[in-house]
Amino acid sequence: MAANRDIVSRAFADWSAGSAGITDLFAPEMRWEITGNSAASRVYRSAEEFVE
Repeated sequence: MAANRDIVSRAFADWSAGSAGITDLFAPEMRWEITGNSAASRVYRSAEEFVE
């Protein structure tokens, strides 16, 4: 668990510094759902689809 925490902390630090995207943490096969009424509200079936 500590290793995961370190990976996420490092990714957020890199993102904050502008040296990497936070999307580097996403698994290729992730499923992401944004609820609400905005243009982005829907189900994304992969990291690639979400990033696009």
